[in-house]
Amino acid sequence: MTLYELIPVKRKWQLSFDPSLHADVKELMESIARGMDDDQVAQVQGFARKVLEFLLNKGLISSMDSSEHRTNPFLRQIEVFDSWNRTDRSPFCFQELLTNASILVIGAGGVGSTLVSLLCSVGIGRVFCVDFDRIEIHNLARQALYTQADLGKFKVEVLAQRCNARGLTVVTPIVERLTSENVGRVLDQCGHVTAVTGLPLPNNESVRRLYVQILARGIPILCVGEHDVGPFLTRVDDIDRYSEWARRAFQLASLWAEQRQFKAALNKHPSYAPGIAIVCATAVDQLVRRVTGLGEVATARGFYSLDPVTGELKRKLLREGDDLP
Repeated sequence: MTLYELIPVKRKWQLSFDPSLHADVKELMESIARGMDDDQVAQVQGFARKVLEFLLNKGLISSMDSSEHRTNPFLRQIEVFDSWNRTDRSPFCFQELLTNASILVIGAGGVGSTLVSLLCSVGIGRVFCVDFDRIEIHNLARQALYTQADLGKFKVEVLAQRCNARGLTVVTPIVERLTSENVGRVLDQCGHVTAVTGLPLPNNESVRRLYVQILARGIPILCVGEHDVGPFLTRVDDIDRYSEWARRAFQLASLWAEQRQFKAALNKHPSYAPGIAIVCATAVDQLVRRVTGLGEVATARGFYSLDPVTGELKRKLLREGDDLP
């Protein structure tokens, strides 16, 4: 009999047994598919018991009873964690890790507002968002939580109000332009911060100085732009090392970024809502994996790049032996 494990990693298990036991094993597998309570598990005997114990020891059978948690808003997500979990820990402990986490998001525009909304959806306990900008008419098509009635209001205040109304987490607005000069005070205001996100790899000196101040405090940064996710920076020297590597690995993305700088001088800011949704969803998934320890955190040693022409999300991992400055 061949068993396939598809998540969180792909594995194949080959079990051999006498053909005379086929009916017992088939009945066991059908019972597992239907769902077994503790009494039914205790009644399994003979060779079927050995198969059952093998599956239990490998963490391939869920013991979670969803019917006991119907009032939990994160139930369906916890069921996903249960399918990823290959330990003896309850899947609810992974949700608790998210509840105890706090993330600082820099910016409340297209990327920032989408990140904040998704961080609330996965249950990050405390989300801080810092931005000084006000809502304008051209924001509405890409920043879904803002409305015509919000024009002229501070983005972070409206964003926090809308997200907090969902009752899933606590979003704290900080109306300020974040710089290397005030980032220490803002971080002190936030208290413990699990990670910072919202900006891409530095493309100017002011962002680089900001990142240096954050990393010097031991706070990791998940870089996010409108077309890229990652890497996770953990040390100050990561900034220059990954910036040079990313420039060489994704030359088209680098050229696209240069063109955006030229357009910014003409007060143009090409931006596409579907692309933002893709990269922000990927970013929050990476944050969830890092906080919970479930699954691979690809951005710990690389990043994703969204091709602005084809819409393809490509993953590039830094491998041993890659030439870095």
